[in-house]
Amino acid sequence: MIDEPDAVAPADASQSRVHTLEDNIARYLDITAAVLLSIATVATAWCVYQANGWGGEQTRAYAEASSHRIESTRAYNRSMQVLAIDADLFMQWVAAFNAGDQQLLTFY
Repeated sequence: MIDEPDAVAPADASQSRVHTLEDNIARYLDITAAVLLSIATVATAWCVYQANGWGGEQTRAYAEASSHRIESTRAYNRSMQVLAIDADLFMQWVAAFNAGDQQLLTFY
């Protein structure tokens, strides 16, 4: 009976060695997963930071574009007013020409 525990002991030792190897693999996988999650977290934070920065840039550019649009609309309206005045003056000149009014022709 004394020899029997010796025969069982090497089998237990190899099982504990395999179990240790499985534990090591699981431990390395856990560490790798933790590192990958940490990298993903930092990358996500960086993306949020960049998005906030570019969002502010987009808002500034949109405000500038709106300002230019308002300015161009104002210039367009002014040009249409000048065009209307020119057309009216021309029509009055044509009327003065048809009427033979030399004084109005000189004025226009």
